Amino acid sequence: MRRATTKKFVRSTLATLIAVTAIGGGIAASAAPTMAATPLYLPFPAAETYQVAQIDPDGAVDLTLPSGTSVMSSAAGIVLEAGPSANPAEGIAVVVDIGNNACLQYLDLGGVAMSPGEVVYQSQRVGAAGGNATTLAGSTLHWNTVSCSTRQPLGSLTVAEYPEGVSAGQWVTSQNRREQ
Repeated sequence: MRRATTKKFVRSTLATLIAVTAIGGGIAASAAPTMAATPLYLPFPAAETYQVAQIDPDGAVDLTLPSGTSVMSSAAGIVLEAGPSANPAEGIAVVVDIGNNACLQYLDLGGVAMSPGEVVYQSQRVGAAGGNATTLAGSTLHWNTVSCSTRQPLGSLTVAEYPEGVSAGQWVTSQNRREQ
């Protein structure tokens, strides 16, 4: 029995250390939302190309993805929410805390692959496209950054693959793969 308790403690401590390392060194001293220093990669597998359906006024990006397409984490962090959103308009959601009171939201998913409290790495699968939001071309993933404490948008996303920005109608290719 003592050995099982020790293993649990070691696993828990290791997960905490990984999480702190993954989100850039720890918890921010200030509650003011700021974007994490890590780049945000497009939330689908590397080398795949999809169309930007629209850019919302709050800076969120809607991507047209075929139903079942893997949705990948844009940065490392800790999963805060995974499953049906409290707001029915958001459908199935995954929310990842990436540090400095900044959270990534993946909304209108067809399913989730993570649970709250799990450490997620950049390029790790968090869910699948296929929710309620659709365009003529397919299902739409709503992807944005929000304050973890208030869920208010933090503005336009800066995408690692397109630092100059993306626009509605643009075809974008992901480079979202884990660095070795």
